[in-house]
Amino acid sequence: MDDQIYLVPGELSGPAGQADPEQADSAPPRSVRQRAVGLAGLLAIVVTAVGIQHSRASHLTVPIAAPEPAAAAAASASYQPWPQGVGVCGTRQDLPQISWNLATEPTHSTVPVAGAQPALVDVDTGRRSAIPGLRLRTDQYVSKVVSGGSGVNYVLVRTCQRQWMATVIRAQAGQPQQRVSGDRTIFGLLSDDAGAVWAEAYTGPTKVSPAAALGTTLVRLDAPAPAVELPPELNVIGLAGNQVVAIAVGPPRSLTQYRLYRYDLTTRRPSLLGTAYSATESRGKVLWTSTPCSAMGACTLRSYDLRTGRLGIRDFHLPLGSGVTGGVLSPDGRKLAFALQREIADPYYRSDSRDNPADLVVLDLTNGELEPVPDLELPPSYLPGSISFSTDSNWLIVSLPVDGWVDVFSWRSGMSMPQLTPRPMSFGWPGITEKQVSPQ
Repeated sequence: MDDQIYLVPGELSGPAGQADPEQADSAPPRSVRQRAVGLAGLLAIVVTAVGIQHSRASHLTVPIAAPEPAAAAAASASYQPWPQGVGVCGTRQDLPQISWNLATEPTHSTVPVAGAQPALVDVDTGRRSAIPGLRLRTDQYVSKVVSGGSGVNYVLVRTCQRQWMATVIRAQAGQPQQRVSGDRTIFGLLSDDAGAVWAEAYTGPTKVSPAAALGTTLVRLDAPAPAVELPPELNVIGLAGNQVVAIAVGPPRSLTQYRLYRYDLTTRRPSLLGTAYSATESRGKVLWTSTPCSAMGACTLRSYDLRTGRLGIRDFHLPLGSGVTGGVLSPDGRKLAFALQREIADPYYRSDSRDNPADLVVLDLTNGELEPVPDLELPPSYLPGSISFSTDSNWLIVSLPVDGWVDVFSWRSGMSMPQLTPRPMSFGWPGITEKQVSPQ
């Protein structure tokens, strides 16, 4: 017990709390030195803990603003925040690996791009036009744009501070923009080919976070209609007219299979379509595979037309593990574009993702030929900004978020590599334009 050190504030050394006069101007007694060492160690632990906490806080999504000196504040007054839905807001983003040529063949297409600088992009010339009637704050970015017809666009707007919740803005040329999401907690935006636009809202008693959500409520935005609260276990993947496609989000029957439902918004009744390993909805058709594809045999791709109720079954020879989730149909219904995950990992990318890199592929539904887009590799867990076809179904058009920007690429069957839509002029030397600078 005599060898133990007790750190008692204000305790003096020596018997009865008296100091040794012979040592007053010399080295302190052993017990004092021990207490000093103990206090120094405790201080070091506190400083280390504060440092660790500071290190953790530096990785938070929302940085904490510190007061600036007047001169520094004046120098940074022109700086504007650069929110971007993919790759920033405190997250790490691997970039796609792609070789390309500048666009030379016309596609006659215009596509919307999201991000901090949303725009309507002419795929052939690169000209970017502001979305009519849309005005964003500097802390906002756009995660999705859908057209409601008649020059009206519905825009899903987010901030880095509250990425899980969004606002829907109705934008139209010559009209002030309108916030149409009301007081509901919006997290998604759905549309169909007929121009119907629905917002996905959290269903819950507080509507303040995904943790409080009990399900999904669909809110019609382009026309008066009652809100529809879906069964809590359903997760919407698409809709057409009054028919919604959803998968059960509860415990699946196996590790890879889910129950696929069609839900009627009029009768409020679900119907089981089947068991799905992967599923997508595009242009009013549901397509799904029931099991993982195998290189040893054919893979069955099932389809269901939401408008006619027609069921289709077709066998294709697809690579191992193929899944059609996130797929897009061409306007003529003959091609299906989707991301095909590779069978092996790539050490080039970070190791914290369970997925492998992927290729963009186009499946010809008439003859079963599968053609990948050459020289384009998507990192693990990377989602393209959008995938679409030109109106004549000949061109695949994809927008890829990169570091602080969204690039647009186009490709048709037979091309050795995709073509890049020209970017706005960001540099210039006398007699040199961006088109004259080699992409290699």
